[in-house]
Amino acid sequence: MKTFFIRKAIVLMVAFGLSAICLAEPLSITTGLNGSISFPGGDISIVAFGPGWSTLPVREDTAAIEEEAQNLTASPGCPVEVLMPGGASAMKGRATWTPQPDGTVRGDVFLECLRQVDVQCLALDASVAAVPDAGLGDSVVGEYVLPAAGGRTLRVVFNAKMPVHAQDSRQWGGSWNVRFGDNRGMRRFSPGDRAVWHVVLSDPSGEPLAFSQGRQVEILPGDRWVPLDYRKDITPGSALDFSGMDFQDAPAGKHGWLKAVGGHFEFEHLPGVEQRFYGVNLCYTANYPDHDLADILVDRLVRCGYNSLRIHHHDDTWAKDIAARDRLDYLIARAIEKGLYITTDLYVSRVVPWRSIGIDRDGNVPNSLYKAYVGVNDEAFRDWCEYSREFLEHVNPYTGRAYKDEPGMPLISLVNEGKLEMGWDTKANDPFIQAAWREFCAEERKADNDKGAADEAPALQGPGGPLFAKFDTWVNRRVFSRGLVFVRSLGCRALLTNDNNGRRHGEGEDATPLYDFVDSHSYVDHPTFPQKQWSLPSRCDNSNPIMTGKPELLHKGWAEGASKPYAITEWNFSGPGRYRGMGGILMGALAAQQGWDGLWRFAYSHAADRIKSETPGSPGYFDCVIDPLVAASDRASVCLFLRGDAAQASKVESQKSNVPTFDLRPLTLDEKRGSMAIVTERTCGGFAESGRIDAGPLSFEICPAVRRSFDSSKLAAENSVATTVWVSSLDGAPVERSSRLLLVHLTDVQGEWALYADESRRLLLRWGRGCLMEKGEAKVELRLEGAETQDAGNYTVFALDTTGKRIGVVPSSFRDGALSFTVSGIYYEIVRS
Repeated sequence: MKTFFIRKAIVLMVAFGLSAICLAEPLSITTGLNGSISFPGGDISIVAFGPGWSTLPVREDTAAIEEEAQNLTASPGCPVEVLMPGGASAMKGRATWTPQPDGTVRGDVFLECLRQVDVQCLALDASVAAVPDAGLGDSVVGEYVLPAAGGRTLRVVFNAKMPVHAQDSRQWGGSWNVRFGDNRGMRRFSPGDRAVWHVVLSDPSGEPLAFSQGRQVEILPGDRWVPLDYRKDITPGSALDFSGMDFQDAPAGKHGWLKAVGGHFEFEHLPGVEQRFYGVNLCYTANYPDHDLADILVDRLVRCGYNSLRIHHHDDTWAKDIAARDRLDYLIARAIEKGLYITTDLYVSRVVPWRSIGIDRDGNVPNSLYKAYVGVNDEAFRDWCEYSREFLEHVNPYTGRAYKDEPGMPLISLVNEGKLEMGWDTKANDPFIQAAWREFCAEERKADNDKGAADEAPALQGPGGPLFAKFDTWVNRRVFSRGLVFVRSLGCRALLTNDNNGRRHGEGEDATPLYDFVDSHSYVDHPTFPQKQWSLPSRCDNSNPIMTGKPELLHKGWAEGASKPYAITEWNFSGPGRYRGMGGILMGALAAQQGWDGLWRFAYSHAADRIKSETPGSPGYFDCVIDPLVAASDRASVCLFLRGDAAQASKVESQKSNVPTFDLRPLTLDEKRGSMAIVTERTCGGFAESGRIDAGPLSFEICPAVRRSFDSSKLAAENSVATTVWVSSLDGAPVERSSRLLLVHLTDVQGEWALYADESRRLLLRWGRGCLMEKGEAKVELRLEGAETQDAGNYTVFALDTTGKRIGVVPSSFRDGALSFTVSGIYYEIVRS
């Protein structure tokens, strides 16, 4: 009873803004779907992989649940099953997590094989926010300590010594992973074989764990979420209209062909002037809008400040629908006319029948296999050449130029995402891949001992094998070398690249010395699908990426000192992750400071209908056209990277004695707090989960927001909203002297009625509709010219709607030498009279 009153007092003190002694909350353990549990900063679930690391889905055994319901029986735990690639049940079992009187939680998980299945890996997998103290690699231990959020830990004790494998899965879009009972060698399970785990979870501090059954969370209007009227078009002349900031030098191509010089891009007729590109991807039907919609789209992209456009997932329609080509031609011509440079791929997702490459077989070549075939199958390469010739020699009637002669289309990838590990299950036993492997091994042996290919090639191993990375490089070198010769034979002068989903893209790594420029892809919270690809439920880490060290780009200067231009044609902080608001300011700062040369957000839209002004917005995985949070976030990238705000490195020169001077700080990351800040002349801002951020002339304090919770004991812990705030000068002057500024305040945006498995919001069960914004406030201080007069009359703060239209004046005052006001919406304009 005494504990209850202490906790109640703390809750009341937080609610009324009083100071309180900070007592550590018990480490929480919450059950989830598919027999999983979650804890702050991580979760533990069953994972299974078949040959070639193909995912074997793990899901709740709905048949067992229905049977128990009909028979009015209730066994403890969650019945689960592991599915074969075709969907049949391969294993069934149960995962039971039980709180113990001593404050620990016992886990009992078992699976029994129903039919013969080959398994590459079957494990109890912990996905965690940081590298474990024990480090990476293999061990056999009786207990293991997992990192949890806030510098805390969770102890896992086994009933017997257990093989453990810890790995950095961020390179594949995941997190740090620790697999208990990890079996990375191929094993054949037969009917009746079992896999069993018995573990006990505890807090190493000795404090009891707080155990709860996971409750589904539905996003609804209320004290936490408020409706947001999201409209896509931008009011001309408004603070959101970047068309007057000279990001586009129209028409695209006016300065001749793009060249790679000294590790950067420059135009042949503007020697010595480095060029950067920032844009978005269009996918599928979004590449084929009617002419009126294309006009709207291009004008909108220009107002957003983009100077480039990636045409992507366009090739299947282009190859099969001759009439549709006119719509793409018109879109590209209008984009070039307005100063948007085009980049594209010669193979993305075109459907290729087996018989079109000389193989007498029904159906189509798997997309990922075709990409490798371009390098190792002569008929597939011939097919690729036929399409590439037709596309590159096609004359756009709206420009009068063939695409091979179009300087407004200066960047081309031969094959999109051609890494061998992608879709390895379709390649492992393919005869052409096997033949390529033997040829590769013969070349390796000859290079090693100069005795020729005398020995038989070893068995082909999948990703992780000792020679796999070199074989992958060998195949991609073949793809590029063959494709390069063909494209150049057509007279095409575009800069060419390949292998854009690889991880080994540093200076001189793998095949990068062959390319004209280096291209990569990078995601935070890219969705995974525990049951069926691209079908709900979907999972994302939904963890603070600064705390978890993602993306890997945070830790490596990929382009610093490189001899090739460096671009990322796909990047995103994907939905429905709650941290996507920080994506623009973080990636924009990284790109500028590390000297990258191009960034393309994936994506603007996957469908033409989504582009229409009247189509309502509702957040999805990728498309910023329907997600106001991502659309707003991109404004920071445009300013920091394309305008080059974050590339500056000197003190602001003060022109008047009464103007404050600030040190320009490169991007600073506080991994323990999970916060960031950046200070440049024209853009300053940061991100935090709570508290205060100081970023030169801009400071902001996140206001506490006490909310109802399913568990009243968690009320005190939910007193802040993860928030991104930045301010950018719109007139080119330093922030403190600017007469017109845009300030952006981002929390989270979700669809109404979106449904999650539990409060961690890692497992999405249902998409919502429309837009609800997470309710949050921040107190902003801006140190501006004239602050010493203590007179705010020279400045007016306007609240804006999502089109940039002014919708009201925000009360403001000068306090402690700064213009002070409180923000709760997204966009604000500060104007000096």
